[in-house]
Amino acid sequence: MTNVLKQDLKIRVNFKRLDGEWETVLLEEFDTPGYIQDISEISKRVTIQDTADVIFRTFAKAKNNEANLAEVSKKLSCLKGKNLEVFTNIFNRQEIAQALDEYNTTNDKIQKRNIRANVSKILMPEIEKNVPYEDLYFNFSKFKYIYPDNPKGTKEKFTKAAAKILGLDTKDKFAMAVFQLYKDNVSKRSEEPRQAHWLLIKDLQGKVIGMTFISSKEIQDKLTHKNIIGHSGQILDPSVQGKGYVSVIKSVMVDFMYDNMDKETAKNALFATTCNELNENSQGLQYKSGAKPLVDKDGNIIIDSGKMHWYASKEEIMSSEIMKQCIERGVSYEVMSAVNSNGRFAYSKLLGQASRTPLNINMIKDTEYDM
Repeated sequence: MTNVLKQDLKIRVNFKRLDGEWETVLLEEFDTPGYIQDISEISKRVTIQDTADVIFRTFAKAKNNEANLAEVSKKLSCLKGKNLEVFTNIFNRQEIAQALDEYNTTNDKIQKRNIRANVSKILMPEIEKNVPYEDLYFNFSKFKYIYPDNPKGTKEKFTKAAAKILGLDTKDKFAMAVFQLYKDNVSKRSEEPRQAHWLLIKDLQGKVIGMTFISSKEIQDKLTHKNIIGHSGQILDPSVQGKGYVSVIKSVMVDFMYDNMDKETAKNALFATTCNELNENSQGLQYKSGAKPLVDKDGNIIIDSGKMHWYASKEEIMSSEIMKQCIERGVSYEVMSAVNSNGRFAYSKLLGQASRTPLNINMIKDTEYDM
């Protein structure tokens, strides 16, 4: 293979949701600034939801006598100062305290998830009102493009000027973070070969419901000194979570990456990703994806600046629990792209199979792919 996909990448994903209903989502290039506010609002909702989940788990551990509250909350800036008192008062309410007792005594995963969700709905308005942006458990940082506070920097002045032209509120740090991400994505599209993709996730009505990212760039890992690729990530609007979207989209992106990788040597590199040490949902996803956390010589998980580092070989990912589940759910996808002198091409593929089925581009409706 001479080149990886470079421009106008669009992937149509068909899959069976966890409730048994069939669903289709579109993955499209984040190449116009018109979607900055959409992703900004989604990232804000996800961040507040994740902060609520982490706070809930913190109080649940404390109530379960695993440690005292001060001990388990010391890594959470969202529980510092008066915030600790605010959320302690909430968890002292009779109905919330009872919910924590039920959470700590049941082994039913669905019941646990429902309890967390119900309590989180109570916590989220308080988080939005009381917790500053800097103290949120910031899940959006998985993309590593948080906008820096550097008021004296020329780059920041240029960025704010450009943001104002687009009608963005430059005080909205979520919007500025997404704007920085958008700019970086546009610059990456001109690389040769292209080694990273940032794609919007849309429903069939064209509504943006999230974003996904993956990189096939081969680099040396600073911790293991081994060659690594990957670092995939997804942000999905809370309104569509819990239906199996994340596992499907991650599986498709991984399959697509390995299928269109420019360097054969990169296929032998470890697939690497990170997650916050407090994000138990993400940790569960990593285990299901065939990855293992980095540990020291005694088998203790290494925490690097609050992050856990995960690694998996191509074989481990492609034979993982999450990949097997997606194959069983009949996941398939269609790819459309424009590449170098070969022009546009399209193919469909059933997840887990090596063969591709070429698609006639002239037979594909432009409205489906917005080409």
